[in-house]
Amino acid sequence: SHHLWPFPRVPSASLARARECGASMGGGSEEEAPEGLALEERPGMGRVLVTTRPFAAGESLFSERPLAVIPDCTVEARRAQTGRLGPVMEALGDRRSGLQLDMDAVCEFFAAREPEELGFLERLESHGGREDFVAGRFADEVAHIAATAGVLRRPDQEASLARFLRVMSVNAHTVPRVRGAMLFFWLSMFSHSCAPNATYSTDQAGGGDGGEDRQQSAAAASVVAQPRALRRIEAGEVVSMGYLSLQMLVACRQARRELLRVQKGFLCACDRCRGEDRTRALPCPLPSCSGFCVPEADDGPDCGGDVSGRDGAAAAEGEAAAEPRSWRCERCGERPAEASLPVEVEQRLLNLLLRFDAEDSEQTVHSLLAVVNEDLGGKEGLAAEHYLRAWLLLQLVQMLLKAASASKDLAERGRLAARAVVVLWPLHLWVVSRTKSSLHLLGLECAVPAVRELSDAGRHWEARQLAAEFLDPIRFAMGESHASVELLRQAVSSEAPTGGCLLHISGLDAGLAVACDACGRPLVASTPSPLSSAAAPAAGSAAAEGSRGDDAAVGAAEWCPRCRLAAYCGAACRESAAARHGPRCVTCEGPAA
Repeated sequence: SHHLWPFPRVPSASLARARECGASMGGGSEEEAPEGLALEERPGMGRVLVTTRPFAAGESLFSERPLAVIPDCTVEARRAQTGRLGPVMEALGDRRSGLQLDMDAVCEFFAAREPEELGFLERLESHGGREDFVAGRFADEVAHIAATAGVLRRPDQEASLARFLRVMSVNAHTVPRVRGAMLFFWLSMFSHSCAPNATYSTDQAGGGDGGEDRQQSAAAASVVAQPRALRRIEAGEVVSMGYLSLQMLVACRQARRELLRVQKGFLCACDRCRGEDRTRALPCPLPSCSGFCVPEADDGPDCGGDVSGRDGAAAAEGEAAAEPRSWRCERCGERPAEASLPVEVEQRLLNLLLRFDAEDSEQTVHSLLAVVNEDLGGKEGLAAEHYLRAWLLLQLVQMLLKAASASKDLAERGRLAARAVVVLWPLHLWVVSRTKSSLHLLGLECAVPAVRELSDAGRHWEARQLAAEFLDPIRFAMGESHASVELLRQAVSSEAPTGGCLLHISGLDAGLAVACDACGRPLVASTPSPLSSAAAPAAGSAAAEGSRGDDAAVGAAEWCPRCRLAAYCGAACRESAAARHGPRCVTCEGPAA
């Protein structure tokens, strides 16, 4: 089965200030483009939205009301309402695995509308003539099931329902605040890019949070999409956003292209996909070089394994059938033959990870990390720079944060969050180095919940550095009044007086702010743990300084010699915390005895 309705999930924003919202587009109009934007036909791209003036990073592009709102149609919302499967979902059987939207709820929405209410569909792309559009074929099948099961008022509505479902698959977005999906006109004009220059949040127009049950339809109708520039966008640029999840945006070119082909019906030709594939880094085969090789720029189909279902569904396994391509070492500049690189090992590891169950233990993730680093790592013990390692680091961070949020012990929540941040450190360095445009997603998914747990546990030293690192990417993406931005600002401004001085710390590229797992003393980890990448700082790099030039209060971190994810002042603190730390001291061999 394929994850055929993977509409981008966007966190609901806090109420946007009036100065941010701009003029509402009232559902979009082709005759009235938002100020500073225009529709153009571009060769090979079709109709795209381009800028007619520069936009600064974080600047709002426009504010748009939805063309259609389908509330309470997510699988979770439907299950909570009815407690059972409808006839369409029942008939889909195993193919419903991975769906975000309940197909019965979506089909019922269509059936309850008169044709004139759905006239906006003519303005949106459906890929109706594309036989190779897998999600479109799935839409056709769902429409046939709905017509056969009596969900539609008339059997002759099947073709219209199929087109509606195709439009949904191409254009719809899930919006958590309405527990459903929305369709927008101008937002649907955004092109996809694997290195996007814009993103969006959803805001409540006119104030108020809409409530959970009170006046649900009115609240849904007042939601607006608020796109913003992730970076400075020059006049004449095509406006783009990412249709893929963080997990897939950090993946290789073939993974991204195949998923977009299946789910959205096109082969991505963005600048990133046509450039070097920097997230697919394999160790240089030259004995004298400790660098990594990446596939060079390529306008054609790529190799690297078919992972079309990795974003929530069963993936096709097996080696990709593609011609050998040219590779370039990032360090020595040599162009080795593909046959000299561990591409077969890479494929076997990919197949292994595709069978990995997200509910597996922390020990399993550590074991897989050890294998990836052993097989795809560089010389002199350098950790792998491959996206498979990034996938595993991301999984481990999320696993630790989930455990932290589930704990009822505040101190334990802080310790688990701190452990997650140690794993996040090398992942952040890798993302900055290889796919920086994904940084805001990493912040929203990992850094924000970590800062929240650290702050609640009173670990302000660690929370402040992490918040400062991710504040700009998240505020550019989500706006100044977003709840996550407010949380990070509070963490950055929190005072953490220690030893009579207010301590400051540089960014994550200089070192990691940690606290002793036993006594809580603020420390700086300048020597990377084994999970860190080659880009991590070398031992002895200066990362902290006192506001009065007094650094005596800040010590150098010493890692737990076993898991290397807990920091201590020295041997005495490590020994005093040994009994408590043991169950959390997890490696590929399991927890400490």
